[in-house]
Amino acid sequence: ALRRSPARAALRRSPARAALRRSPSATLAPRRSASPVRLQASDGPEQQLDGATIYQLATLASAAMLVQAAIGAVVPVLPAFASSLGLTATGVGVVVSTPSLAKVVLNLPAGRLVDSRWGRKGPMVLGALVDGCGSLATAAATSLSSLVPARLAVGAGSSMLATAEQAYLMDVVERFPNNTGALLGTVQAVGLLGWAVGPAVGGVLAERGGAVRLPYVVIGSVLIGSAGLYALLPETRRARGSADASPGAARPPPLRTLLADRSQRALLASRFGLIVGWAAWLTVVPLRAASVWGAGAADLGLMFS
Repeated sequence: ALRRSPARAALRRSPARAALRRSPSATLAPRRSASPVRLQASDGPEQQLDGATIYQLATLASAAMLVQAAIGAVVPVLPAFASSLGLTATGVGVVVSTPSLAKVVLNLPAGRLVDSRWGRKGPMVLGALVDGCGSLATAAATSLSSLVPARLAVGAGSSMLATAEQAYLMDVVERFPNNTGALLGTVQAVGLLGWAVGPAVGGVLAERGGAVRLPYVVIGSVLIGSAGLYALLPETRRARGSADASPGAARPPPLRTLLADRSQRALLASRFGLIVGWAAWLTVVPLRAASVWGAGAADLGLMFS
C-alpha cells in the first residue's frame, strides 16, 4: 500500500529528491558499518572501537593482571624470605629497592629505545624475559651477593617492560582522545584485580607449602609466559611512526624542555611522593606485622589483598 501511495509517488518525482540524487555528498558519503562498541571521538559524536583495538587492550589487560597477581604473591613472603637468607630488616629493603635503583638508571634509555626503530613490541618481549629470569634467579639466591645481581636484572627487565607497555597502551588509546581516561581506567582496573588476589594466594601457598621461594618462581614463570602474549600483539610504533624515521623528521625535545614545564614538574613531584611512600610502606608494614603482631604469610597476604 505504501509503494502505491500517491504521496510516495509524488516524492519520487519531486525536484528535491532529484537534486539529492545528483548531490556529490549523497554519492560519496560512506556507510557506517555496525559495531558492538561505540565511543565518542574528537571530530564527531561517536567512533567505533574495532575488534583489533579490543584485542590489543584485552591482551595488555590480561598480561597486566597476571603480572600484578604474581608480584602481589611475593609481598607476604618478604620477611620470611629475608630470614631464610640470614638478612635483617635491611635485607628486605634491598629486595624492594634494588630493582628500583636499576630502573632509575635505565628508564630514560629504555624510553629512547622504545621510541626508536625497535618499537614497542620488542622491548616488551625482551623486558618480560629478563624480568622473569631475574625473578627465578631471586628464588635461587643463597646470599646477599647472589641476591643483588638477580634483583638488578629484575629492575632492568621491568624498566623495558613497563616503559614499552605504557607507550603501547598510549598508542592504542590516543585514537580515542575523548575516552582516554575510560580506556586507561578499564585496563588498570583489570590489572589491579590481579593485585587484589595475588597477595592472598601467595601467602596461603607460602604458609601451607612452607616454600617462601615459591612465589618468586611463580612470578618468574608468569613473566616469561607473558612474553608470549606480548609477542602476539601487532607493532604500533612502525605503523604510526614511519615518517619519524625519515632523515628530515623533527627530533623529540630534550628532557630539560619537559622539566621546564611547571605542570610536568608537579606531576613528577606527585609521582615521586607516591612511590616513596609506597616503597616505605611495602618494606616496613610486613616487618612490623610479623615481628610485633605475629602475622604469618597468610595473614600478610590477606591484609595486602
